[in-house]
Amino acid sequence: MEWIETAKYPFVSKLATGAGSENVALVHNKALAKKHISRKFRHFVLDLDVKRSLGVSKRILSLIWNVIYGSRETLRYKEFEPQAGYFLCQEFLAGNEFDTRVVVIGKRAFAFRRFTRKGDFRASGSGVFDANPENVDERFIRLAYKAARKLGMQSCALDGMYRGEEPVIGEVSYTYVSGVVYDCPGHWELDGDPETGALTWVPGNMWPEEAQVEDFLERLETAART
Repeated sequence: MEWIETAKYPFVSKLATGAGSENVALVHNKALAKKHISRKFRHFVLDLDVKRSLGVSKRILSLIWNVIYGSRETLRYKEFEPQAGYFLCQEFLAGNEFDTRVVVIGKRAFAFRRFTRKGDFRASGSGVFDANPENVDERFIRLAYKAARKLGMQSCALDGMYRGEEPVIGEVSYTYVSGVVYDCPGHWELDGDPETGALTWVPGNMWPEEAQVEDFLERLETAART
């Protein structure tokens, strides 16, 4: 509550659950921020989207029905994970009509732009992509390699946006849609340091699972030789 007194508005509020821009909302003022905080600390939240929240009661009744009659698998569904006790916020970067998703698998980087929905600030889940490598800012590729190496990640997706002219990372994901990666006409391979190393374009479609298996087999061969 003290933080929202001096916070810069608008900012982005998120839940720890959701994908494709679910549970990502823009908080425009202090009054709305107080409502978000009240819901998260006094009660619980299933969904940040007010329209979808109208169906929460039906989902709860469905949950109770399934539990009573023995189908406890429903408890594992993300829709029924009550979120409470935290307030997750993120800086809002205005002026971004798209983000740049870079999927790093080992030495490879697949990249494409994802455009925001009409009248919305969110790009994830919009379904509007541009996989033309000529339109990808190389700085996002190098930034993604750098972050993946620092985090020690073998396979990850990083979403890049602009803070003014500066490329920054807005999110890191351990999972992603493989079909969209396959639709990329090729990928980059890094030789050396992420900031200064040579980037080589390798044409041709490739399933990310294929790349992961190739890296795994290579590690097995290296381990066998040592």
